[in-house]
Amino acid sequence: MYFGKKLSFSRTYNAVFVEFTDSLKAGLEKEIQVFYHGKPKEPNRTIPQDGGFIWDKDNIGNPWIQVVCQGSGASIWWPNKDHLSDEPDSMKISVTVPDELMEISNGTLLRTTKLTGKRIKYDWYVSYPINNYNVTLNIGKYVSFNDSIGKEGDFGINYYVMPYNLTNAKKLFTQVKPLLSCYEKLYGEYPFKKDGLAIIETPYPMEHQSAVAIGKITDERAKSSKEFLNLNFDGNLVHEVAHEWWGNNVSCKDMADIWIHEAFATYSEAMFVECEYGYEISQQYLNEYKNKIKAKYPLVGVYNVNDFFYEIGDSYSKGSLFLNTLRHIIDNDSLWFEILKGLQIQFRYKTIDKNDVINYINKKSNLDLTPVFDQYLNYTSLPELLIKPIMENGVLNIEYKWNADVKDFNMPVKVSLSKGKTGFIYPTTSLKKIALENLNFKDFEVEEDEFLINVLFEE
Repeated sequence: MYFGKKLSFSRTYNAVFVEFTDSLKAGLEKEIQVFYHGKPKEPNRTIPQDGGFIWDKDNIGNPWIQVVCQGSGASIWWPNKDHLSDEPDSMKISVTVPDELMEISNGTLLRTTKLTGKRIKYDWYVSYPINNYNVTLNIGKYVSFNDSIGKEGDFGINYYVMPYNLTNAKKLFTQVKPLLSCYEKLYGEYPFKKDGLAIIETPYPMEHQSAVAIGKITDERAKSSKEFLNLNFDGNLVHEVAHEWWGNNVSCKDMADIWIHEAFATYSEAMFVECEYGYEISQQYLNEYKNKIKAKYPLVGVYNVNDFFYEIGDSYSKGSLFLNTLRHIIDNDSLWFEILKGLQIQFRYKTIDKNDVINYINKKSNLDLTPVFDQYLNYTSLPELLIKPIMENGVLNIEYKWNADVKDFNMPVKVSLSKGKTGFIYPTTSLKKIALENLNFKDFEVEEDEFLINVLFEE
């Protein structure tokens, strides 16, 4: 409906084309009402990242419903301009459910209204820009409890869980305040304070803005112990909350750049480990992700075609290790963390692409890291450091160069320069040579834990 009149429309595949009665000039604000109905789509588990409504039951047999649509796009369940480059600046969400159930969406709960037929309507309001796949609903027989953070209750935290998991949830969620404190220290204040933060037990984990879905709570999760190094934190919780900064505050404008969301959120897991356990343990944690790299697709997908239905696991593993590599190339932690916080400030509530990230980091670091970004983002193979030791007159000489897909690739890397001392060499795709006095080859090492590279030693 447009000013009380019906408009004609046509549909091609998943797009609806509406014919307006007059031309719409740029800058004018107009209102259109869209009425729609249909059977909600369910995820096709045979297609990676396919979204829809999850129709589940809790352990007691009550309905438990959630919607996830990051890959498929929000137009599978509500009318919108289904492109990440354009976010609504605010939103109202109204959902009606049977009165024995509870419904949780994004933002602030404005009101609940009892309706006939033992139904209840929940009205929510989102007061910040939100990308469309973040808009959500969660329906179940929930119980809730709340908390706040900051000396004066800076913002509220609401928890929604299954009743039988209340005790486990309270144990699990003791991590939330330290987690938020860590992220606020590193990235700046929580971006959606007026909307607060809801953390919700759900059938499936997902980073829905201000309504973070963390998946199902189990006895094992309540122990919050990671097998690796016996770290006491919950990976899903730490990862999904990180998306409030990386993915929700700063958002990619095309699914081809989903690595911006997932690389930074996975890297944030290690940053929380660093906040809690220190640098050395965080590096060990990150390097475990090397075992998960599949090198099947580049980190950057194809633009303008919603390129998302593929194995995106390297956006998490390779992406986070690439960020760790950037940290050690820059070799100045004060500057590195200033860059991370600066990205949050510069692109607050905005949509960006890889070039925005590259240009910002290049400018702030005063380095041209474009060839490095090109190799790691656009190719599946890692740069290979070719090392050839040569003994000349009792002195160890090292010949070295990069093998890479990018022409004229160059990137510094740390190696042993003398016994017990490391420093940078500056390989390019041309052969270079360095003399290392007072060093045996058995003591020569490349700092592979700090740089995501392959090293090839030649005889």
